[in-house]
Amino acid sequence: MENIKKVIQELPDSPGVYRYYDKKRILLYIGKAKSLKKRVSSYFQNSKSHNQRITLMVSLIASIEYTKVKTEKEALILEANLINNLQPKYNVALKDDKSYVYIEYTKNDPIPGFFVVRRKENQDSDYYGPYTNTREITEVMKVMRTVFPFCQERFPRKKQCFYCSIAQCNGICVGKEDLDEYKERNKLLLQVLNGRTKSAQEVIMQKINDFATKGNFEFAGYYRDKLKLLKDVSEKQKVVLKIAQDLDLINLVYQRYEDGELIGSFFTQQIRDGKIVNVFNSILSGTQDVDNYNDLLDSFIFNYTIKNGYQVPLLWSVSEFVDIPLS
Repeated sequence: MENIKKVIQELPDSPGVYRYYDKKRILLYIGKAKSLKKRVSSYFQNSKSHNQRITLMVSLIASIEYTKVKTEKEALILEANLINNLQPKYNVALKDDKSYVYIEYTKNDPIPGFFVVRRKENQDSDYYGPYTNTREITEVMKVMRTVFPFCQERFPRKKQCFYCSIAQCNGICVGKEDLDEYKERNKLLLQVLNGRTKSAQEVIMQKINDFATKGNFEFAGYYRDKLKLLKDVSEKQKVVLKIAQDLDLINLVYQRYEDGELIGSFFTQQIRDGKIVNVFNSILSGTQDVDNYNDLLDSFIFNYTIKNGYQVPLLWSVSEFVDIPLS
């Protein structure tokens, strides 16, 4: 308990995601916070206000880890990514939460398309997200269809689809458009979903300028609002990489005290498809006869790759720090 009190004292008053573990290092719970210090502290105060499930969980907490982020929106996304991948025991409510949605790209369908979905169920599809505001991301996809027309029919048909009649599908469903050209245009929308919105913003800005030049300020204002919406949604994905790739980041952070004791932490972030799916600390302490900290890192990386398999690229670094968050 003293260790937990020390961690709580050192928690920053900033947004982030916290993780609770029991004495066997089994992950109990993942939560988000506008203020890590206030949110985590609340679990260990006023216990009478907790329900039975939370009271039991708190009694099992042996260690705490946390990750700072810049905004509360980023905390939402990181929390969702971690829960979806790690499935902590006490996050039952969030496992089934309906507020998180994905964009599914059915790349292997006869007519590839984009769909807002609740679950990642199709192994042949690519998924983007999660997104925390269903209405907002649905609106973004509507805007994207007007900029980069795509079809919502999965197979060719004899009669054109509804979106053809409103000029938001170029007729791929009835053979009026070349499939390769259609897929090439989809790549621009995929750039948006990967966080690269420059091309889409340029196209929308051109529409704004064209309508304004013609005196149609109503439509110019419409696309101006949609441009702001696109920028807002893009900002929420700051916790993911700009490109969809797999990567493990390992950072050794250490401090040596006057008595020679070395204390530190190997902080590891596992990134899959450009999204953080797991973060964890491996504590290092008590070593006094180490001169080259890179040797420690080399040893850790060797054991890490043996345990996990060298399946993705690794990036690593060593840095000295004076205030190490302990778990």
